[in-house]
Amino acid sequence: MTTQQGVRRDYERPRGQRTLAWVVAALVVVGGIVAYLFFVIKPNGGGSQATQQVTTLQTQLHTAQARANLSTLRANLLTNASDKTVTQEYSNVRSELQTAYGNASGAAADSWNKIKPQLDKLKGQITSSRQKAASTVQSILNDLPQQ
Repeated sequence: MTTQQGVRRDYERPRGQRTLAWVVAALVVVGGIVAYLFFVIKPNGGGSQATQQVTTLQTQLHTAQARANLSTLRANLLTNASDKTVTQEYSNVRSELQTAYGNASGAAADSWNKIKPQLDKLKGQITSSRQKAASTVQSILNDLPQQ
């Protein structure tokens, strides 16, 4: 299937050669994607800067939410809100702080190790002495890292 000038056109190639060209092109694309994933994303968790930034932002977000929940908890303790309300707010605080610092390392882990016993103490104070519980909440607020 040669044209009058002796040049063979793509659409004139036999079917097998066209299929082979598509297979080779697909393999090149897949190889490029795998190379990208291997060198950019680092499957061994090489601590890419983007991952660290996302983790830091998530920690800051959960810490800010915990601060808001602690302030609400303190207000509920001082205004004699129902036990159910106070207990729910305590659970929210604990959950946010656990999410923010549960798997932390370094200074963040030190903060969590300082705050966790205070949270345990707070849980008991909620039912026994709301004034002491409010004081413990303030202490936790003071110990939370500043953003």
